Amino acid sequence: MDKNIYKILGITFKEDIISNLLVETINESKIFSDIFLETICDIKKVDEYDCKAVTRMGTSKFGIPDIVIKVVSRDKIYMIIVENKLKAEEGYDQTKRYSNKECVGELSHKIGITDVDEIDTKFIYLTLIPEQIPSGQLFINKTYKDLLESCKDVELENSVLNKLISDYMIVLSRFYSGLEVKDEELILEVLKEDIEAEKIFIRFRNIMNSISYPNNLKVDCGKAGGRGRVSYIAQIYKANWKGSKMIKDENDNWILNYDSYDIHFEAAFDIFTKSLNMPLHYEVNPYSPQRWVKENVKEESYQNYLGFREKVQKALKNEIIEKDIKDIKTYNGYNQMLRIKFDITDDTTVKEFKEKIISTTGFVSNIIDKILGSLN
Repeated sequence: MDKNIYKILGITFKEDIISNLLVETINESKIFSDIFLETICDIKKVDEYDCKAVTRMGTSKFGIPDIVIKVVSRDKIYMIIVENKLKAEEGYDQTKRYSNKECVGELSHKIGITDVDEIDTKFIYLTLIPEQIPSGQLFINKTYKDLLESCKDVELENSVLNKLISDYMIVLSRFYSGLEVKDEELILEVLKEDIEAEKIFIRFRNIMNSISYPNNLKVDCGKAGGRGRVSYIAQIYKANWKGSKMIKDENDNWILNYDSYDIHFEAAFDIFTKSLNMPLHYEVNPYSPQRWVKENVKEESYQNYLGFREKVQKALKNEIIEKDIKDIKTYNGYNQMLRIKFDITDDTTVKEFKEKIISTTGFVSNIIDKILGSLN
């Protein structure tokens, strides 16, 4: 039987509970606070300091940060605002609000720092999944993997806290094991639905990031879904596929230029249907729903945008029909021009999955570049 405290209680990734654990251990263990400040907060080799950590310190209008820490050393005062994200996504502009100057002043006063100008404020976005980007530009992404590597073979002063931390390090170690994917593995085994969703996402992202995309294509990964269904999204794009942005004129009217487009593949792997859908999107830049565009964009400029879009659509359709590729179908939707779908079999390897993406994105991107080059 698994005697791990967190597994027994079913609280392995409960953010409030793990925030409580971190705060209690920072406050009560000099060994752990040293590790946390150096590894997560980038406060190096502070020999003598007083440290106070607090969970869920409320503010008047900016929200409730998960953890606030005050560190007072001989020559410096630090305040660290930590947003702890295990499995949840960031709330709307959450970290942007927490890094607001007024919010920082309010939190510093509450934690007992009177002179805000004298403090060195640090903003930490602590996540389970690496490379998550916070909305607040001042926040630095750190991961629990960093903490795991620094806590190996560490014994804390208090036996209860030592058991709590060591058990949680076991939880983290199990989560981070087996995230790397080999080309010879079967793609449906690597991304099978009975694995933790976050673990599947990291594997999917690792696969997509490991692809050597042709024609200077790049990739960004994310998640989408609802009602129990989760898809893993990879947006594949090029710098020159994003044109000018929609702007307002001197009369406060929204204006679209002919080249106010954002072209990209949106690859979505669905673990339930065992398929990869990779439509080619041609969207207004920045993306706006069709109804909003019709109601808010100046008609003449919208027609100018649609006229150029129609030229691209027609040229693309001619190229695709001529080549007659089984998995690629033309489609004239509001934000899509091509429908691309690959069925994944039980025998499809990671290498074959990647090769299919490379060949398809290379084929289509050559056509898009040719069309844009001839029309612009």
